[in-house]
Amino acid sequence: MYYFVTVTTATGMELPSDQSTEDIKSFIKLAKANNVTPIFTLGGWTGSQYFSSLAASASSRTKLAKQLLAFANKYGFEGVDVDWEYPDADGVGCNSPTTSDSANFLLLLKELRNVFGKSMKLTSAVSMTGFLGADGNPLSDVSEFASYLDFIQIMAYDVSGTWSATSGPLAPLHACSSGVGVDTAITSWTGAGFPASQILLGLPAYTTSFTLSSSQLTKSTTSIGGCNSQLYNAKTGTTPQGDPATDLGGSSTDICGNESSGYSGQWQMKGLISGGILSADEQSGAGGFTRYWDECLSTPFLFNSESKVLISYDDSESVKIKSEFAKEKGLAGVMVFDTQGYTEGVYSAMREALGFSASASSSSSSSSSSEASTSTSKAVVKSTATASKTKTASTTTITSSHTAVATHTTAAASSSNSSSSPACHKSSSSLGANSGSTPLVAKLSPSSPSSSSLTSAAASASASLTADAAAAGSAAVSILCTSSSTWSLCAGKECTKMGEVADGTRCEEGEIVWARRRERRGRAARGHGREKRGGHGRRV
Repeated sequence: MYYFVTVTTATGMELPSDQSTEDIKSFIKLAKANNVTPIFTLGGWTGSQYFSSLAASASSRTKLAKQLLAFANKYGFEGVDVDWEYPDADGVGCNSPTTSDSANFLLLLKELRNVFGKSMKLTSAVSMTGFLGADGNPLSDVSEFASYLDFIQIMAYDVSGTWSATSGPLAPLHACSSGVGVDTAITSWTGAGFPASQILLGLPAYTTSFTLSSSQLTKSTTSIGGCNSQLYNAKTGTTPQGDPATDLGGSSTDICGNESSGYSGQWQMKGLISGGILSADEQSGAGGFTRYWDECLSTPFLFNSESKVLISYDDSESVKIKSEFAKEKGLAGVMVFDTQGYTEGVYSAMREALGFSASASSSSSSSSSSEASTSTSKAVVKSTATASKTKTASTTTITSSHTAVATHTTAAASSSNSSSSPACHKSSSSLGANSGSTPLVAKLSPSSPSSSSLTSAAASASASLTADAAAAGSAAVSILCTSSSTWSLCAGKECTKMGEVADGTRCEEGEIVWARRRERRGRAARGHGREKRGGHGRRV
């Protein structure tokens, strides 16, 4: 169970002022009551400013390690997640990266392991391209990092955003025209010697939005399986409003002192549904939006030709495909950042793809789903690649070859008009109002949670953790509490039926949609260096 986030300072680390120690105590109590390992995160997009200096010398590394251990012991945490964004890369814009960062990061991890001992969990959230060496290129050998880390979480999202030259996918399975994708990320890390069994694939539960220059979609020149992506289009400099309930616009100042204004363009999936632009069954656009499935990227998107707004996100089908990919590649599992944006349908698809039952019964209404979630949490379920190669996660031994997470919602099914035959770019829209899903989750935001909401969320998580453990042979579910407010390939052919093979490629029909908002106002204005690097997921 992850508590997000502590941040770096010039002299070490601290808990941000907007987070209450009482919330931490409640978090720890509930985690341990449910036999879940509580872990806290250091860093994040806005909290990595001082990593380079802290890791630069033996004395500063030892000092930081002891501070982290003292913080863990004070509250009862049993592990640390080091979220350095990024070694040898500027990240938010006012970090002070050096060409020695990755080498020093390895030394920091070594010291952390030395100070923590073997019982404390040590993990790291990483980019899609790998740690950069002194020459600015990804390291060719990262195997030694695996000897100190229990696992890494590849943030396989933020491939495109407000910083991009054109519109594009948030988190594509295939690179297509984006340069990076889930497949290239896994290849990069395993090719550099990091064991697949220690990798968690990150899935984003939020959207990215663009205002296009034209009301007509264009096709990229790069294709996969005979399909060309329609997500890469000329765009204006105006970011459209996301969920009106949360994306209020206005101005903000980041930790670097940079001012920004306007909208973030971000939605949660439930916001798309309740906002009337997506059908409750995830299969059709509404309110002027049309749902598309991009076969080149295995990614859905929504487009409104009148407003010229394009929204990129993941959905039940794309999550299913990625989860199947994770299982096929022998990964440790998947992680979600964060769980607040998902529908029950997405988690059911994830569970099914990873080998769990789509749902599990519960004796209480507060845990009506078999999956753990809070409205502001990230969930992770870890597993080993094979039953013979087990990995102990605190009180739980992980033996399943699958992973899964999910949220407590009551899905409100509705009929919609949807394309039924697979093609390179399927689209569907629905007229009329949508009936959205009814969330049964409690918020776990450290900025303003009540103890009752924490208790309610943990109670729901408790029953679902038990169900998951039974289904997975004791798989461990982890939850990250965050303080921020904030198409499968068909080779150009139609299959006779879903799952049939066309030209050696599995055909499946896409469904839509999942999304989320994940940061304070003004986050969308940031994105330093993305044009050059790309694919560096950001956790704030």
